[in-house]
Parts: sequence; structure tokens; C-alpha cells
Amino acid sequence: MWDKPFVNRFTLEIYHRCSRSALFEWKARVPSMYIDSDTYSCYHEMTGLQFHIMSQIPKVSSVRVGPRAAELQAYLRIKRVLILLESTHKTHDTYHKRIKELIGDDDSDDDGFQRGSTIIITTDVTYSSHNYTRVYPPRAIYKAFYDKAKELTHEGVHCNHQYVEEILDKCYPHAFTMKMFMHLLQANPQRTDNELQNIMGSISSCIRLNKSVPEQMLMWCYNDLPSKYKSCLMYLSIFPKDRTITRTTLVRRWIAEGLINPTREYYTTQGQLDNATTLEVVAKHHFEMLVARGFIRPVDISDACNIKTCTLHHEASEFIARIAIDVNFVDTDLPQGFAQHLSIHNRIPLQACHPPTEVANDIVASLPYLAKSSQWKLLKVMDLEGCRGLKKKHLKIICKIILLRYFSLRNTDVTELPKQIEMLTCLETLDIRQTAVRAFATKSIMLPMLKHMLAGESQTCPPPLNNNPERFQESFVGVRLPNGVPRMEKLEMLSHVDVSHSVDDMISIGQLLRLRKLGVILDRKNRDGLLDLLFQQIEKLHGCLRSLSIQVNHPVTSDGVIIHDDADEVHALGSPPKLLRSLNIRGIRNGLLGWIAELDKLVKLTLSETYLGEDALGIIGNLGVLACLRLLHKSYNGSKLHIKNGEFISLKSLIVRGNDITSIHFNEGASPKLEMFVWSFARMEAMDGLDELYYLKKVELYGDCNPQPLRDQMWRGLYFQYLRDQMWRRLDFKHNG
Repeated sequence: MWDKPFVNRFTLEIYHRCSRSALFEWKARVPSMYIDSDTYSCYHEMTGLQFHIMSQIPKVSSVRVGPRAAELQAYLRIKRVLILLESTHKTHDTYHKRIKELIGDDDSDDDGFQRGSTIIITTDVTYSSHNYTRVYPPRAIYKAFYDKAKELTHEGVHCNHQYVEEILDKCYPHAFTMKMFMHLLQANPQRTDNELQNIMGSISSCIRLNKSVPEQMLMWCYNDLPSKYKSCLMYLSIFPKDRTITRTTLVRRWIAEGLINPTREYYTTQGQLDNATTLEVVAKHHFEMLVARGFIRPVDISDACNIKTCTLHHEASEFIARIAIDVNFVDTDLPQGFAQHLSIHNRIPLQACHPPTEVANDIVASLPYLAKSSQWKLLKVMDLEGCRGLKKKHLKIICKIILLRYFSLRNTDVTELPKQIEMLTCLETLDIRQTAVRAFATKSIMLPMLKHMLAGESQTCPPPLNNNPERFQESFVGVRLPNGVPRMEKLEMLSHVDVSHSVDDMISIGQLLRLRKLGVILDRKNRDGLLDLLFQQIEKLHGCLRSLSIQVNHPVTSDGVIIHDDADEVHALGSPPKLLRSLNIRGIRNGLLGWIAELDKLVKLTLSETYLGEDALGIIGNLGVLACLRLLHKSYNGSKLHIKNGEFISLKSLIVRGNDITSIHFNEGASPKLEMFVWSFARMEAMDGLDELYYLKKVELYGDCNPQPLRDQMWRGLYFQYLRDQMWRRLDFKHNG
């Protein structure tokens, strides 16, 4: 009986991701039984491995695939292929033997595969090997880690490379364990021989006693972690296993729970917290430290190359959960699923509240029973994101939590907030994004401690009648600004609010002198000079504003055509906020270019429905630190995007979406640092210059085109020599027609 082939989840993810890529012309997956087989088919004169791969080759008219092994080998030399070899106990010599049989006994320098072909090898551990031109044996991951370790410690006078090599050797073949050791070494390359000997001894004991090596390495990493980060790490134990966590949500909840305590390094000589170093900045530093230590794994990366969501490796998740239980970090009187919704130290005994059995595991249905506890009013966090069935009675109960600091109703079915919301005098974060809330129950509301007020959602109407994709209306809706906002002096984030209803709404924004992020919505039906007034108020925030989003909703005709007029032009712009780093503009057609040109600290720019001319690209291209440019629907007035030499010298991410642009050309020396390029189009006429982008890591094309010329353009690029020799995943090419 053949061994059941083992394919770990990571390997399958890589295999499926690669197989969807337009880089490969066909793929094959080979179970272990065919790798094991030494018998030849008398008729086909092939090994089981060769025959099984051949059976998966699609019929291509330009290539004659015959029954002979030699003809298979000829096919592999002219086609770019992806092959997954599944196994459970193969030795390195076995792999080399099978691969040599596959490509033929050829002693020439040619490796037998078309350049760009990839072979993934699995073992009985979480490891897979890849390379563009040659097959790495499974041991190569060990070699790569050891080379990196030598690079990290080459200046260390105390660190003995022999101990590092022995530790990696004992960790092998546990890839996760080796990675955690590398994070440990990277945190402090100046490890003494005594430290390394202790690590090596503990791993040896685990191997001898048949205990978990990854768990032991995690314990070393945890003990090496400074104590100020440990509480933030254990906080992750409240989330379900494999849960994807939003970075900003996690950071703000840390602050609300009181887990962020700035140390002496964050204070000025007068003993005050530096204004430039808010608690949120400190919390983000904690997050980055946990990423650098290997505990947190990034999942989604934004267009600006920032981490949006993250998760935990299953080994790390189980380890942290055990530590949290041992130190009694989270109250255990409530069902396990409640921990992610409430404060970690709630001390609420659910059974004492006598809830019916049918609601005991439903957080929304349990709210009236939880509120009977004397500890209810002492909660600091209430996160109901994604929960359904919330009624006004539930919100009134929550408004009695006098110490509540973080309150999230994001992506719920809530339609209105009760008047009692003003009772939350300690509230710092109110998140009502992706809800139907459009106004507060009272025109005036005062939340004296509020720092983050988050609202609004994007709505896209479907194309009318003729289904023309050019004719659609995207609108952004938000909550109306309450009259009490000018008295909320601690507000740092206000996004997105509708200021179309009165001049007073607009004027109140200019009075928030701590505002770092502002998102406003304007309705073109009410256009009495509000746009000029808005920019006058923005000018008053020159000393604090870092992020600005302006969404202008335009009226549409009955057949879906957007109506523009002279009011789309801004006249009284004033001086721009000099510290602005992120700008998102939609629906303003004229008058912005000179204003944007003065934003010398701008890092991210998003434009849509701005109808920029060709000269605008040169002006924007001169922004010296611009790293992310997003040109969305109707942002550009032409059909050809031509980026010239010396423009966008710091740009790392370029996203182009919409049906207007049909041709993109990069001159030599244009966008020299570009790493990610995404283009969504209805028709592509030309795409040139990709072979000049030496640092390109990711290319995504969405539309009807022939990807082969672009593939050839990238493969023949000079930069590919670097990509091929350094890292197989350095280039991610995706085409979705």
C-alpha cells in the first residue's frame, strides 16, 4: 500500500497561487506513488513519474507530444511549467534521482527546464522548495537561514557561528522553528556563546524527550521579548484561531484596555508625553515589534505597503493561549466567543445573570443579562463588529457603561443611535462605519474624550439600461456632523462626515486643532460656495492635519451620466497643510494642481473623477516622497499614461483603475523604485517599459489582453537576473481576463 501523500496547507496555497499565475503554461501534481515507482512502462518506456506528468499535459497543436521519454524532455525545455512533487519520506538523493530521470541524463549546463519553470517539493514537515531555474533540495531552506544568520552576526565578537549552525541543524526540518530563531537572532545578533548553548541544550532535550521543538523555541522568543510588549501579545489570545485581525482595531483596543504605557523614552524633559508621540504611535510601534519578532504574520498589505490585517501562526496561537491561561490574563467566566467582544478583565459571571440556555452563546442576545452584573458599568471595550440583530434597546443598555472607551458597531444592521450616547463621557473611539446611521438622534452631542469618530460607507449604483461600464455613479455617504463637534477638543480623527447641510458644519471643522485625519462628504446639490469654504477651514489645520479625504457626490441623469458644472472648480484654496501625508480627492475637476504641488511631504495620493490633463502627471511626478499613487475612475483625461525619466522617483506602488486609460509607457529612469503595479482596464493598446523597473515585485492586470508579450517583456528584463538569483517569489504576476 502506498503512503498517503502529505501536502501541507502552506504548500497547497503556494501551488494554487502559482497555478493561477499567467507565468506558467501548464501545471502537474504528482502523488508519492509515482515518485516512488522505479518500474518502467514497457510500452511507453517511461518511469511512473514521467508517465504521470505526461498524462497531465494539455494537447498543444504546435508541440507534438509522443510516448517517448525524450519527447517529454523536449517539451519541458520549451514550456514554462509548474510541478508539485508530493512525498512523505524521500531523501535528498531520491529527489535528485527522480528529477534527473524526468529531465534526462544530461551533463550539460542546461538544467533541462525552460527558464521560469518551478518545482515544489513537499516533505512530512511544513516546507516547500521553489526556484525559477533549478530545483533546490529540501535542505536548501536550512542553507538559506544559515547564510542569513552569518550575515546578521558577521560583526558579532561574541557570537559563535558554529553554535548558530548547530541550532539550525537541530531545528531542521521545522521551518517555523527556524524562522522564529532567525527573528530571535535578528532582534539581537550579539548573542553570547552561553545564550546559544542554552538554546541548543533546550532543543536537544526536546528532541530526546520527544517534546515540541516549536513550543520550546516560542518560549525562548517569549522570554526574550521585553515585558512592555508581552501584554499586547497575550491580548491576541482573545481572538479565534486563524482569525484575521485589523491592525488599527487591534492598536486602538490595546489603548482602550490600558495596555499601552509609554516608557521614559517617549517623554520630554518636562515629564510630559511628547505631542508628536501619541499613544497610538506607541501602540503602532508595539505592533511592529511583534511583527519583527515573528509572532504576528501580515496578511493584507495596503497599496501604500502598510500592514492592514494580520493573523497568528497556529503554533504561536496555541502557545499564546496557554500562556494567557497560566497567568489568568483573560477572565474565563464567560463563553470563549465573548472574549473578542468585551474587555479582557470584565469579571462578569454570566451564569449569575441567569440567561436562557438558547442565548448563552449569542453576544447580542446576552447583552440584557450581562447588564445585570455590577461590573457592567466598568467595561472599557465593546466591539460588536459584524454582529446582527442589534436593536435600540441593546444600544441603550450599552450607553450605561460609563467607563467605555472603545465602541464599535462597524458592519452591523444598526440604523440609528440613541440619545443616551452622550452618557459615554469616557468614549475615545466610536466606529459606525458600514452602517445605515446617517445622523445622531440629537442635533447637538458632546463626547468630551472622543478622539476617533469613524463613519461612512461607499455605495456604487449599477450601470443603467445599456449596461455601459462608463456610466455609473459611486457615492460616499456618512453621518451628519453634530453641532457639538467644536467642543470635542480632543478629536484627532473625523472620517467620514457629511458637511453639505450648513455653513456651520464647515466652520466647526476649522476649530479642531488636534485633527490628524479628516474625511468629508459634499453633495453637489448643495453647492453654495461650500467647497471654497472647506479649503479655507483646511488651511487652519496646517499644523496638525496628516490625512485628508474629500468625496464630492455629483447628481446623475436618468440614464446614469454624471453631471458636472463650473462649481467643480475650487477658487479659494489657500495654503495647503504642510504636514499632509495622505490625500484622497474625488469629484473636483479643476484648481487643485497648484495646491497639490506644494505638498512636499505627501506620501499617498488617490484621485478619481478629477479629469486631470497630461501636464498634471508631470506636476504630480515631481513630488519627491510620493510612494503610492492611485488613479481611479475618470481621474485622468487622456488615454495614454506616459511616465518620463526623472518622474516619481520615490514611487513604490502604482494602481490604475478605470476604462479610460488604454496605454501605459515607462521611460528608462521613470519610477525607479516601483515595486507594485496594478492595472484594471477594458482594453489594452500598449504596455511598455516593465523591463526597466528593476525593483518590481508584483504585477496585476485585470482586463482583456494577451499576457504573453508582457510576460516576455518581464522575463527578458535585466532586473530578472536579480530576482531569479535572490528570491523565487520576488515577482508575482497575475492576469485576470
